[in-house]
Amino acid sequence: MANRKTIVAGTGALAALLTGLAWASGVFSPPVLTGPPPPEPRGPFSGCIPTGAGMAARPVDRPRHAGDRYIYRDGTQVRDTDLDGRPAVLLPDGSLRYPDGTTVAHNSDTGETTITHPDGEVTRSNIRMPVLVDGYFVWGDGVRLPGTDPAGGAGKIAEDGLVSFPDGTVVTHDPSTGLTKTRHPDGRITEARDPGTRRNGDGNLQWNDGLTTPPTDPSGGEASATPEGWIRYPDGTMIGHNPATGDTKIIRPDGSIVTHNSDTCETKVIAAAGGCLGAPPVIDQCLIGNWRQTGGGPLEWVQRNVQMGKVQMPRAEVTPLDLTLKSDGSFQTKNGAMDIKFYRPDDPTTTSEDPVTARARGQMAPTTGYWSAKNGEVRACFNSGDRTTGAVTGSTPKHSVTTPFGFPGAAGSDGVVSYTCDGNSFKTSQPMPKGTPMEYSFTRISK
Repeated sequence: MANRKTIVAGTGALAALLTGLAWASGVFSPPVLTGPPPPEPRGPFSGCIPTGAGMAARPVDRPRHAGDRYIYRDGTQVRDTDLDGRPAVLLPDGSLRYPDGTTVAHNSDTGETTITHPDGEVTRSNIRMPVLVDGYFVWGDGVRLPGTDPAGGAGKIAEDGLVSFPDGTVVTHDPSTGLTKTRHPDGRITEARDPGTRRNGDGNLQWNDGLTTPPTDPSGGEASATPEGWIRYPDGTMIGHNPATGDTKIIRPDGSIVTHNSDTCETKVIAAAGGCLGAPPVIDQCLIGNWRQTGGGPLEWVQRNVQMGKVQMPRAEVTPLDLTLKSDGSFQTKNGAMDIKFYRPDDPTTTSEDPVTARARGQMAPTTGYWSAKNGEVRACFNSGDRTTGAVTGSTPKHSVTTPFGFPGAAGSDGVVSYTCDGNSFKTSQPMPKGTPMEYSFTRISK
């Protein structure tokens, strides 16, 4: 006879299925992204300080003192004492004078550091020139690159800081922007950008020039770094900053943009165009209208790709998705529901008269956001919605266990899918980390 432990196990299996459904349920949404931190809604700037943004103005020419060192705006770090532990004096021009007679001057625009020693000898170094340390090329901002190619060929540093390898790979890195470019042997060029932020003593994210931003959005969501070097928050806020120029760009959840320069104190606010996309949408007229899902979706994907063994699903109902794509670049979906039931007739603790069954009922909230179509791809970002809630009940004729479940919504996320449209039908396809692509088929309801 089935016992409570068996019921809980059966319920857990259905919960795993529901996790797959929730994870795979968005037309546009990718798997959840993880990584660095977000800010409050951005208010107006006051002078050189963005009020309500949790951000401080950066020093323009002088390095800031942090811990046991001075840090210039391009990330160059200089110790704050001489070899005897006596503190340096920061001069008005931004250079440092040490009690032993050493002076250090740095130009953040060129990356060059000039050291004048007590005996008058002058040495120069540059943050943009990597050095070989323990088998790695290391730039002044801490970015590391293996010293050899996959075949073991040693890399060489050119006069301009470029690193080349025998297999044809060429790598450049700019510490002032965090941008690393790699030209591969087959001619491909890839780019990666480190936002250049580090946690300071207050827990905030801080750029090399002293600008700071909170580690979380107002709801406590952790920020993450994008491959393009932006700081992205779960509420949809994105922040980009260039320590070399002092330029900061903030994209708010509503799509409006704030730009600010810490040197000139110039601030501009640009009204939303394309909402959370951060840019005017590109509209494919074929997509405008009201659509209803007539095929594909997460349930079909799970049935194709998740091994269910001998588990049977006598009931599997998920509300077809109703999607409205508007000419202004906004979109919305209606709420939905799911009702799924399964059982495993060959469970060793059950009989045909006493099976373990599990049933899940849930609701999916409507979503809103913005979309843009170009080159056969639709990009969309979510402003709100998509949260799924409900309960799973596992039961036998003599026992019953109910467990609530919930999955977070897609607000603040975005995604890209390929699509085709022929006027009255609309199909999307998105590669998944495992299994076949997630596909949707829609039929037009109305314009």
